[in-house]
Order: sequence, then C-alpha cells, then structure tokens
Amino acid sequence: MNAFERARSVLAYFLVATGIGMLFSCYRDSSAQDKRANVGVSEHASQNIPTVMVKYTMEGKFDQAVEVGLRALKNTSDDEVIYEQIADVYLVRAQKDSDKRPEWVSDAALYADKALALNSSSTDPLGLHRFQIARAYESAGDLSNDGRCQYYEKARTQLESREPLLTSESVLVDGKKVLVAPLKRENQHVLDEIRAKSETSHCK
Repeated sequence: MNAFERARSVLAYFLVATGIGMLFSCYRDSSAQDKRANVGVSEHASQNIPTVMVKYTMEGKFDQAVEVGLRALKNTSDDEVIYEQIADVYLVRAQKDSDKRPEWVSDAALYADKALALNSSSTDPLGLHRFQIARAYESAGDLSNDGRCQYYEKARTQLESREPLLTSESVLVDGKKVLVAPLKRENQHVLDEIRAKSETSHCK
C-alpha cells in the first residue's frame, strides 16, 4: 500500500473496524461533494474534516488539505485523527514530489509524532489509531533513505505495543461488538512486513 492509498484508507479503516460506517460515501453524490468542498471549515463537524482533507489530497491540493486540518486544530488541539490525516497529506506529497521528498517526509513524521502523543488505550482500546500511526511511520521509511531504519523501528514499536490490546475475543466500541481476531491478524501481517523491510534494509 503506497502513501496515497493509505491516506484514503485511514478513516475508512477506523470506521469499518468500529462498525460506524464508510468514510467515502460522501463522494457518491458529486453535487454533495462540491457543496461540501465549498463549506467553511468552521461549519464542518470534526469527524468530517478528514473527509475534506482526503478530497483535497486526491486533487493534489496539499496546502489546502493541511490548512483545513490546522484550522480545525485551533478549535480542538487534541484531535488525534486530524494529526494523523495531516501526516498522510505530507506522505502523499512526498511520494509525488521527489525533489522535496525529505522535507515532506519529515513533516509527516512530525505530525505522526503529535498524533502518537495523544494516543491512549483508554480512548483507543483496540489500538486502531496506533495502527494507523505505525503505518505512517512505515510509509515514511519506504520514502526515506537516510532515515529509513528509524522510521521502521518506530512502526515496529507501535505494532508490538498494540499486541496486548488484541488478546480478547471481542470488545465493545461505542456500544458495538467488534471482533478482535481480524485486527490481530492484520497487525501481525504488517508487523511481519516491517520486520522483513528492516532486514532487507540492513537495519540493526
């Protein structure tokens, strides 16, 4: 999964895993999409801001995507999802702009760090956000040369720290029963991939 695909899947993964719904349903109606794009950020509920950011990112409007997130953070500086999404915007930009790739990767890692600083097992009992942050670090490693190993290490650490959260058969999230086994399998699969990448890159 490249950085662009991952950016599109971050909130979709979270919403599907918790049984709440699908992120990209808003794109099915083009008129609704245009209307949403023209509405001021202050009029969006927090949970819709990442959707707008994904739209701008898909259109290559990276500065606008980041600005939407930063404006939202003025009102709620503890929104982990928005920090994750800003990181994803920079990862997509890094993939498309090879000339300034190191700068964009560094920015992505900075916002992934900010998201991680807000993460708590009490509010993220399945480590869904932790998983996405790990994938951001993984993508940063994929797009890096000098810093590849440190990013893979950060990704590995987050996935391993998530494992104790995935030991039960199911958990209740917002009153909905979520089966843990599929999440555990996915976590292990990605962890194995990152370990393989680290070995291939001769990371210590």
